[in-house]
Amino acid sequence: MPGQRTMLLAGLIDWFGTAPPRAEDIVEASLLAAGSAHVKSIQETGGVILGQRLLEADGIALARYVDAPGPTPGVYEGLRWVRPATSEEMRQLPRCEVWGYRVIQIKAQRRWQEWHQAAQTDD
Repeated sequence: MPGQRTMLLAGLIDWFGTAPPRAEDIVEASLLAAGSAHVKSIQETGGVILGQRLLEADGIALARYVDAPGPTPGVYEGLRWVRPATSEEMRQLPRCEVWGYRVIQIKAQRRWQEWHQAAQTDD
């Protein structure tokens, strides 16, 4: 059905480059942030889907979080539902961030500014 799959789990990895990355360029890049985003975020930020790379290939494991997309809050690992959330998990586990169209771009720009400032300090 149209419109049924419009959200995705987006991630910002610690990588900079002047050209779009190839799979070998991002080997062992760490995950800086992850959040739920609308697929339109890719278009709004000028991005494209270049392919896919399994997170496990770089030892990236998404932290467990709680979310309540239905009547019962659940514990998730990435997009995989693990089980219903207990009261304790509801208090202790982080909530999944929901990102607006440009949030990943803002996070990337902040990371680049931090990196650039640190590089200037090292000189």
